[in-house]
Amino acid sequence: MRTKAGANAIDQTLPQCQALSILRAAGILQSVFNWDFLTSPDASDQRPEAAGLGVAIIGSAYMMLLVLITCVPVGVAASIYLEEFAPKNFWTDAIEVNIYRLRKKLEPFGCEIRTVRGMGYLMDRSDAEA
Repeated sequence: MRTKAGANAIDQTLPQCQALSILRAAGILQSVFNWDFLTSPDASDQRPEAAGLGVAIIGSAYMMLLVLITCVPVGVAASIYLEEFAPKNFWTDAIEVNIYRLRKKLEPFGCEIRTVRGMGYLMDRSDAEA
């Protein structure tokens, strides 16, 4: 059952769709991918319709590079410290308990966390199908 508002919206949209079809048939209107959407920088206040994803993609790539450069050395150093030099106390026990619980949660999905002596932990997919 159509309401009066719904019928009005359809009646208003139908001529627009017909006009689009006529323009496409005449070759005036084309549907092509706009590469400027991905490559153009952010637009100014005068042309917000020209804004693209180029700056956002580059910013995301820079952020991933920064995280890689900072987090990998810190993670490796922390794992070496915990495995080789850390005294047995509450914090090291808490980390071991959390790793144990994580192992138990990931086992049904075919993921395995192995302890690599002197380096920390290695997450690996086990071949449960074989």
